[in-house]
Amino acid sequence: LRYPSQFPDWFSQMRLSGTLDDYYSMKIPDYINSSLHSIEGRYNNNHRALDFIIDTLQSNGIEAVLLAIPYYPIVQDRIPVSHWDYVNQSMETYAQDPNLILLDWFWEDWGEDRFVDLSHMNTAGEIEVSRRISPVIDEILIGGLP
Repeated sequence: LRYPSQFPDWFSQMRLSGTLDDYYSMKIPDYINSSLHSIEGRYNNNHRALDFIIDTLQSNGIEAVLLAIPYYPIVQDRIPVSHWDYVNQSMETYAQDPNLILLDWFWEDWGEDRFVDLSHMNTAGEIEVSRRISPVIDEILIGGLP
């Protein structure tokens, strides 16, 4: 196995050059209003695909872990909480499945320094995900979950 390709750590570079605040004021409003943040609020093909994957894993005796990683805190703070109602309702539904392990860290603030851009974690963020998910995977492997 090889370590996957990494995105350049744009935010670290902008912090060093003093241009991060300019980036926030120019890019975040456009990013928030882009199609990436237009949650349909209905059971769409993406949601169906996720359910298909989960069902396929479970029906083949494979433990399924659904992970919701934190969102970039500056963006998270600027999007109305009600925008995520459908996502939150979906997570509540998944949490009711006794055969699904749900790790919902979406609303946790891991700090800006764990992201390379508005939606991707940097090495420090990846290490934090690994540190937190490793005990869960260990429990699955020894037969303690779910």
